[in-house]
Amino acid sequence: FNYIKRYVDHMIGTQIQTRMDVKLLAREPGDEKAVEVLQHVLKWTEQNSDIDIVETEVFEDGIVKGFGANTVRWQCEDLDFGYCFTEKIPFNQLYWDLNSKKKDKSDCSWMGRIQTTTKKEAGQLFPDKVEEIYTQGTHDGFVYNEKTLREVDALSRWNNDMVDIFEHYERYMVLEYLVSDELVGNITKFSDETEATD
Repeated sequence: FNYIKRYVDHMIGTQIQTRMDVKLLAREPGDEKAVEVLQHVLKWTEQNSDIDIVETEVFEDGIVKGFGANTVRWQCEDLDFGYCFTEKIPFNQLYWDLNSKKKDKSDCSWMGRIQTTTKKEAGQLFPDKVEEIYTQGTHDGFVYNEKTLREVDALSRWNNDMVDIFEHYERYMVLEYLVSDELVGNITKFSDETEATD
């Protein structure tokens, strides 16, 4: 008998039953109309992304695998100007700075995601890079020695159409030097200390 599944299902059920809606509040008098419009936009975004399902999937990953993640991105499909979209990220697609100490990874100096997709889908995501995508080599995949030649051949044909998409985010310090001219009354920005002190 799987006793653990019973407890996991109970916790997921509790999460579903105690889920809360996000409500925006006006910070200053006169902001009520803008907040009302933004509340409708937020609700539409949540419904469009099936946020209740995504929340539960990420929660389940957190209690079963010890780690759950989602991404919020701008989806450029269906609508001319795109829309905000939320989706769960599979755990095996994520990579991050191993020097991170915080549980939420907010202190990571870099994070990355690798997605394996078809060249056709990659071309739709990056229409300006279609030629580069289709001239890429085959995807390595996982070919084990015990596979028969027929299986390896079938896998190779499948790999020919697959590419990896790398998303990489890096945090680094950018120093900016401000020089104030009190006579003229303006402030000039410099990215180099030598230029700022000259």
